[in-house]
Amino acid sequence: MDTLDRTRTIAVTGSAGKSSTSSMLALLMDTAPRKARLGGNIGGSLLGSMPEPGEWTVLELSSAMLWWLGEGAVLAGQRPWSPRIGVLTNLAPNHVDWHGALDHYYRSKAQIRASQRLGDAFVTLFDVEHPQAAAEAARAAGSAWWEGAELPDAVTLASLLARVDLPEVPGEHQRRNARLA
Repeated sequence: MDTLDRTRTIAVTGSAGKSSTSSMLALLMDTAPRKARLGGNIGGSLLGSMPEPGEWTVLELSSAMLWWLGEGAVLAGQRPWSPRIGVLTNLAPNHVDWHGALDHYYRSKAQIRASQRLGDAFVTLFDVEHPQAAAEAARAAGSAWWEGAELPDAVTLASLLARVDLPEVPGEHQRRNARLA
């Protein structure tokens, strides 16, 4: 059975900004000579279709999807999965009706990084931009799983993004999403 090549996958999660960030990433990645496709919680279904050789996959992943890639996978006798590159936009109390408890929601979101391997990348500004919300999420989840996120070349994300000026992108929240992309 064919599976998604995690080494050519970028996945985006968060409580808000997932669709914008994922769409921007797919547009940036789908620039010659690269090819990229968008799926997950946005775009068309990728089920039954494998990427072309060398093509990247950008996934928008909801908390429920991430649960199925983590705890749900284990319950089904499968190995948990995380992308080669994970992006967290932010975290806020959400979807407790589906998860049953806030800590379950945050643990599900943590799967974006939980099964990453040495050399994988995780990008976020959540704990820097919203320290109080990050501290509350960490308490609810039992750990601050997003801490220590670094770019592979050790350039800090904050210093890199400080040099990105996007005055033509309307709205600070969309400029933030564009910087993450």
